[in-house]
Amino acid sequence: MSTKEIADKIREDYRIVTSLAVKIPYRHPELIELLGMVYEGKKENALPSDAQINFLLSLGNVRSYSDLSKTNKWVISACIQIAKDYPDQEFRVTV
Repeated sequence: MSTKEIADKIREDYRIVTSLAVKIPYRHPELIELLGMVYEGKKENALPSDAQINFLLSLGNVRSYSDLSKTNKWVISACIQIAKDYPDQEFRVTV
């Protein structure tokens, strides 16, 4: 599967997660960027745990330079599943 095909499939499969966007950076067409929106709702039971964030960052095909604790747990869960579903694809997670 090409990077574009993977990105399109992720967009289709995760369209219900409205706080997650998928982008292929112009300068790095081999990379898929997963963009999580900053969460501004009620903080109780919506923010990701440190364990979720650490697990996501431990995956070999994921890198991030953002504060992932600013998004919600559903975005992090989706990113974990996406990275596991496409282990040969490189992802950058940004908030």
